[in-house]
Amino acid sequence: AFVRDKLGFLERCARELGDVAELDLGGATVLLSHPDDVRHVLASRVGAYRKSPRITGPGARQMLGTNVLTSEGAEHQAQRRLLQTLIGPR
Repeated sequence: AFVRDKLGFLERCARELGDVAELDLGGATVLLSHPDDVRHVLASRVGAYRKSPRITGPGARQMLGTNVLTSEGAEHQAQRRLLQTLIGPR
């Protein structure tokens, strides 16, 4: 189902499994659906979490490019700062 309709699959998982769902998408994956949880991982405690090599590896970068999604560490911070200058403070 994920391969056929990625967004639809994730929307159904969020609706049926709740705000935090563990999925097996070729490896353990955690789907966070509540904005507070997403903010916690992506902004408040960014250094405490690592992205999967499926997101940061060469295959993902070839498909998605080098950006805030596919980068980590100093590279991620530089990408994030660049985006923040474009969208302004929140």
